[in-house]
Amino acid sequence: MIGRFQEWYKSVCSHDQRIDAVRFFAVMNEFCFPSEPRLAQLFQFFDFYRGGRIDVTDFYLLTSLLLASALNMRIIFLYQHQNNIISYIQDCPGNLVKVSGLVELAQCAGVGQHTLSRVLQRLSKHFNVNTATVTAAVNFLFACFLEQDRLETSGCLPYAAIV
Repeated sequence: MIGRFQEWYKSVCSHDQRIDAVRFFAVMNEFCFPSEPRLAQLFQFFDFYRGGRIDVTDFYLLTSLLLASALNMRIIFLYQHQNNIISYIQDCPGNLVKVSGLVELAQCAGVGQHTLSRVLQRLSKHFNVNTATVTAAVNFLFACFLEQDRLETSGCLPYAAIV
């Protein structure tokens, strides 16, 4: 799948394999219809403001995340990309990630504030004040994404039923 995506990406990008912000907005409007505040949040999280251009890996992660959120398939996104997204939330090289980065990523995926609060409260014993292990981070994202996907597809399922 990434191979086909890279071929398409090469055909629409400039010689340096980076896509400009205007083209990114066009693709997002065509497929995902995100709000402007949500796009701004995504741009900040993926550091898209560093020059108005984004590489193929960042673009693939962004589009995958937005499509997974739109289709309530965040768990599949996490399963496919958990190794790739860790670098965006790592505190430093090693096994720790920033809790603030975890929360921001969950928000970028469309996880509601109420869901975030409940999952953080439930899993807070696995976090330090500012950092968490990679395993705890993936578990946190899994719980948030599962809860949000279930809430959006079935109405209301209590969080306690899935933890």
